[in-house]
Amino acid sequence: MKKLELMVALVFLAFFQLYGHQDFYVYGEYKNVKTRIKTGFEYEEINKIEIIGKSVQKLAELEGYKKNIFLDFAHNYIEDCESDYFLSFDKGSITQSWGENKKEPNLLSFNGIVLRQVGRFFDVDETLKLIEFAIQNVGEIKKNQRKIRYEQNFCQWIINTIDTIQLKKVVENDKSQKLNSILMEEIKLDKNQFENGINYYYKNGQYHFSEKTEPPKAILSISNVFQTFEIDENQKMIFDTDTSFYFLRIDEKLVLSERFILSNSKGHYEPFRVKKKSKDLITINFWRYGSEIERQREEWIVKKSFVLDLINIELDDYDPEKK
Repeated sequence: MKKLELMVALVFLAFFQLYGHQDFYVYGEYKNVKTRIKTGFEYEEINKIEIIGKSVQKLAELEGYKKNIFLDFAHNYIEDCESDYFLSFDKGSITQSWGENKKEPNLLSFNGIVLRQVGRFFDVDETLKLIEFAIQNVGEIKKNQRKIRYEQNFCQWIINTIDTIQLKKVVENDKSQKLNSILMEEIKLDKNQFENGINYYYKNGQYHFSEKTEPPKAILSISNVFQTFEIDENQKMIFDTDTSFYFLRIDEKLVLSERFILSNSKGHYEPFRVKKKSKDLITINFWRYGSEIERQREEWIVKKSFVLDLINIELDDYDPEKK
């Protein structure tokens, strides 16, 4: 009986951790470009949308396009998935296809280009290709857009779009000279936690971490950012994926660690919980669902911790009951 009670408790804990929080929206506006992302936690994807919005606004200026552009991102933060794209010229409304087919309010007051993306990660270059295509083909979009039903990746929508296969082909195309010129410029975030220390910007398809100097000089360049953690103004942990990170220090001596891999983390999706255990030690904590073998042993939730030694720059497993 106690075994059954324990199993029920663990299943409830898994359910609570997965569904016990509320997804939320983050909005941005860059002249005639508006952005929105729906997500579940404070992922770095939120800051990436700011970089995307600023990049698209630069493109709109170069194209002389002054009408509304709305970029809408549905973040599937639970699991890896192939990205899907939807493009229309309207006010951006969505009808939820489950339940009573409830139509949500319009997102724009006047018709404009609406680019909607669903994915685990969102890409600056891909978004620019799609918006460049949209600006140059507004008439065709108006003529060919149709209502479709999309029920994947935790979305239940009836939305307007042109052929989604065509949009995936646009993403696969080479970048135009105009887009390359935009991506050669540094695109920075508006807000930073510290006036001095470590900053990052986007340029030429990568995220570059540097000291906050003018002009900035890149210390670490990576193709993706999953999460960042400020230890202090001169020390930063940079997670490039949900299983790996770098440690960067800028003080008397520049220190850039190797790329550390967090083992036994399959099934983890939340941002890492990072805490300063002492002056020189950082703990990295997360939980994941048990593997098939672990579930057979009734281990439904597996908690894992690592400790980063800031003096010797070493990563080790951490057992709080033993240390």
